[in-house]
Amino acid sequence: MFNYICNHIKYATNKGNLRSAITIFPQRTDGKHDFRVWNSQLIRYAGYKQPDGSILGDPASVELTEICIQQGWKAPKSRFDVLPLLLQANGNDPELFEIPGDLVLEVPIIHPKFEWFKELNLKWYGLPAVSNMLLEIGGLEFTACPFSGWYMGTEIGVRDFCDSSRYNILEEVATMMGLDTRKTSSLWKDQALVEINIAVLYSFQMSKVTIVDHHSATESFMKHMENEYRVRGGCPGDWVWIVPPMSGSITPVFHQEMLNYRLTPSFEYQPDPWNTHVWKGVNGTAVKFSAKLMGQAMAKRVKATILFATETGKSQDYAKTLCEIFKHAFDAKVMSMDEYDTVDLEHETLVLVVTSTVFNTLFLPCRFSVFGLGSRAYPHFCAFAHAVDTLFEELGGERILRMGEGDELCGQEESFRTWAKKVFKAACDVFCVGDDVNIEKANDSLISNDRSWKKSKFRMTYTAEAPTLTQGTLLIHKKKVYGAKFLMRQNLQSARSKYVFIGVRLKDYVCFFRLDGEGPVHHGVCSSWLNSLEEGDTVPCFVRGAPTFRMPKDSQVPCILIGPGTGIAPFRSFWQQRLYDIENKGRLLACPMILVFGCRQSQIDHIYKEETIRAKNKEVFKELYTAYSREPGRPKKYVQDVLREQLSETVYKYLREEGGHIYVCGDVTMAGDVLKTVQQIFKLHGNMSLEDAGFYISKLRDENRYHEDIFGVTLRTYEVTNRLRSESIAFIEESKKDTDE
Repeated sequence: MFNYICNHIKYATNKGNLRSAITIFPQRTDGKHDFRVWNSQLIRYAGYKQPDGSILGDPASVELTEICIQQGWKAPKSRFDVLPLLLQANGNDPELFEIPGDLVLEVPIIHPKFEWFKELNLKWYGLPAVSNMLLEIGGLEFTACPFSGWYMGTEIGVRDFCDSSRYNILEEVATMMGLDTRKTSSLWKDQALVEINIAVLYSFQMSKVTIVDHHSATESFMKHMENEYRVRGGCPGDWVWIVPPMSGSITPVFHQEMLNYRLTPSFEYQPDPWNTHVWKGVNGTAVKFSAKLMGQAMAKRVKATILFATETGKSQDYAKTLCEIFKHAFDAKVMSMDEYDTVDLEHETLVLVVTSTVFNTLFLPCRFSVFGLGSRAYPHFCAFAHAVDTLFEELGGERILRMGEGDELCGQEESFRTWAKKVFKAACDVFCVGDDVNIEKANDSLISNDRSWKKSKFRMTYTAEAPTLTQGTLLIHKKKVYGAKFLMRQNLQSARSKYVFIGVRLKDYVCFFRLDGEGPVHHGVCSSWLNSLEEGDTVPCFVRGAPTFRMPKDSQVPCILIGPGTGIAPFRSFWQQRLYDIENKGRLLACPMILVFGCRQSQIDHIYKEETIRAKNKEVFKELYTAYSREPGRPKKYVQDVLREQLSETVYKYLREEGGHIYVCGDVTMAGDVLKTVQQIFKLHGNMSLEDAGFYISKLRDENRYHEDIFGVTLRTYEVTNRLRSESIAFIEESKKDTDE
């Protein structure tokens, strides 16, 4: 509750440009499990009864102030102390939470003419947020639903400052003005009241905090009432509340007849919770006291938000580890980027981002640091993390530590631990919290979260029953894994081939998905293991989405499909879908789709040769091209060679002139070579520089016309991985030198 209320205050305050807001907690059920905010307003000043019977502070808050003190609040006992929040969840005893000072926007009250006015040391909070009313909607009762807007000047200038039951400063101001307070006929009250209200409006306007004068507010209400009568034939109104507490008869609402009747949905008053709450007794007092102290301590800490973006769960694990470190000195929390409300960004103090793979345009007055996870086997290493890091800086954030990078091929965990130690120390220095923090103890969190194996490391967890293969795969890979029954196995390769490609048929189901779930389904395979299975065994599998790797909706848009080796897998679903459409949806025009396949030898590795020829004969394909890299008696040829030598003009025509699409699927090395070839084709036929050709390919990507599905290093794995690992080690060593310097 406290976190949601803090977010409400942040959002509604908006640095003075106030926004209407409401936060609704769970509805009443049996009346014994209510959620309640015991405070009448989220922000309100305390009131202390003095020995002589006078009140220091706000007399309206005396009763709640005493309850807060009984609950352990250490009251400063000054004239304008913001009360802590007393929050009741699920019918339990209320808990006390102090509102962080940086959330409360206060306005010092000064006068445009009277210099002495500031000597009164008056101030008021900018956000009026009613929190003790009940909201009834459709028979449901919401007992905790704080809502806020902005002040009308007289609410502060008349009711809060001048009511005899509140701060009651009227006579004090009149005396300072030199007015005769001995007789009412001097109208000293009226004169002082006007000047106080002038001071309130002037102060809020000078502080750029939203406020409205009572004349504008009443005119606005009259327009609202007129609209309601026209649309609904009536408008309920409580005259006593609507007529402002000053200048009554010179406002239009004073002369308006009103009928006060009840409509729902509506806000209703409810009894003060301390008069009806049944305390749970002294059981668990020590626990509640400890929780209360923890709540107070956490409220005083600097808040740190750790965001992660992940597909496999690795970034989330690192984010949780980082949170454990920061909890030693900060009020830290972990959130997924896709669940994070970007509205909160402008109110953050410290943001840390751990991401492996964007936000609205906001000004970010926060500190930040980013750690990226990736693999140098892929192009654009940590590109998303770099984009987030750059964006936070451009939006006004202050970087407390340069971005960290973790390479999956070389020392990713060590890179993260190094960055985590540095960013924690940097954050402690920036926010001046390091004096009371045991840095070494915090760093121990990294050791306890080290998942790497060592000879002296043993797992002492008792496991009652080993999980099934499907359950274990789910836990390890953090994917939604299904158990599909194994029906058939067939070797797709020639018996002479030293490579094994296995076709697996799993049990078929009729399934219904949303339209945007349409696309290729990939079944992960492991040749040796699949060869050992018997029919009827369970094969764990998951569906990997590729929302940007789908055929265009218009079947007449030209497409070039490039997929050597296993890269042909998704394209098989492409031509099967087109073949189905041709055979079942009536005669379609010939499809301008070209397939470029690559394999080693025609007699051994071309596993879909007959199937693709049949599809071409039925006009699914316009052309078929195959590159053989180990064909006896022929020079080596790869898919990029086919593009350059046989399809150069077609590639340019399809992509540049006819709005076509190009699809590339396969290992990362091949994808990079194809990209360079297409870039050279644009340079040759488009009279472009190489740089301009690169920009044009980026434009194709932005238009979702250059599609890539790169699934890792699969060809020449040892060679490529070693080369990339060497490059990564060299990069890390260079980074260490830069850091030392």
